[in-house]
Amino acid sequence: MNFTFYLDECGDQGLARIDPGFPVFVLCGVLFKDGDYPTFCESVATCKTYFFGHSNVILHSRDIRKCEKEFCVLLNQDIKTLFYRDLNAIICETPYTIIAAAIDKFSYAERYAIVGQDPYDIALSFVIERMVFLLEGLKLKNIKVLVIIEKRGKKEDRKLAEHFENIRSKGTYYVSKV
Repeated sequence: MNFTFYLDECGDQGLARIDPGFPVFVLCGVLFKDGDYPTFCESVATCKTYFFGHSNVILHSRDIRKCEKEFCVLLNQDIKTLFYRDLNAIICETPYTIIAAAIDKFSYAERYAIVGQDPYDIALSFVIERMVFLLEGLKLKNIKVLVIIEKRGKKEDRKLAEHFENIRSKGTYYVSKV
C-alpha cells in the first residue's frame, strides 16, 4: 500500500533570538493513503475555483485570517461563512492522519542549546518515528511512503535533506533505518 506524507513547519527553528510572542517551532505532517489524496486535492481545487476563480491560490492561514491578497473576498461575512463551511467539510470528510511535533524553544534552549540538535532535526526525527510506528501498527505488506517536505531555502533544504537521508540510512534512537 502506498502513502504520501506531507510536512510543513510553523515558526522558525532558530534559538539565538526567540520571539516571545511565538516561542514555538512546529513541524506538522499529514499522512494520506494514495487513493485519498487525489480526492482531497480535487475537492480543495474545486473550493478554490468557486471562491477565487482559479485553483492556484495558496491557502496561507495568515492571509485567510487577515482577509489579505486573494482572501479579501472574505471581508464579506456571507462569503467567509460559506468558505469556512466548505473548507471545514473537506477537512472533516477526507481520511488522513496528522502527526506533529511542537517544541517550546525557550525550554529547549535552556536545556539543550549547547549540545542539542537543531529543533527542526528533532521534530523531523519525531514525526518520522511516529509515522513508522503508525504504519507498522497497520500490519500491511509492501508499504511505500513518499515524503514531501515544504521547501524553505537552499541552505535549509540542503541541511534538511542531509538529516532526512541520515534518518533513512541510520534510523533514529527508536527506529532502525527506514
